[in-house]
Amino acid sequence: MKTEHRGSLLSAITDVFEKFGFMFVETAGEPAPDGGDEYLQASITFSGPARGEISIAASPDLSRQLAANALGVPAGEANAETGQDALKELVNLICGELTVALFGEQPVFDLGVPRVDPIDGDRWRELYTDPQNVRVWADEAAVVGSLVVVGEKSEVGNRRVGPAEAGPSGHLPRARSASGRRGKSEVET
Repeated sequence: MKTEHRGSLLSAITDVFEKFGFMFVETAGEPAPDGGDEYLQASITFSGPARGEISIAASPDLSRQLAANALGVPAGEANAETGQDALKELVNLICGELTVALFGEQPVFDLGVPRVDPIDGDRWRELYTDPQNVRVWADEAAVVGSLVVVGEKSEVGNRRVGPAEAGPSGHLPRARSASGRRGKSEVET
């Protein structure tokens, strides 16, 4: 990942965790924390002047804490489904902020529907140790963020990936939005 894109991804992750999740964020180092064998990976695709995918991987405990913080309820009141919904909204907000940071406020991006998939501990450690990914601590819980830009216009993204190669979560970006939602740049005035 290009240094400036890495910085933009780190900034977007930090900003959204702090504003949406009310969580303190700091850069994480090595080695990969051993937090168990169950993790979640939230991902979203975008298309416009460039196509790509952004993903965030974290523990189910962090997702429930994120939900509780965002909703203003005690941590015990956030269940697994609410936690997954919070991760989807988190990756959606990160995508909106990151596309504006990377491509400016004028281009319009179509965003896919955010999704959450379970991943095992081996996949978590693979994501955590991949030097292309961004690692942070959000309230002392490890989080991994990744960005892949796909297609002809990838020179404005982080790395060139052929259309037959999947992104870090194993998904290919979709050509059009399934939800009809637009990127942050079109919504703001």
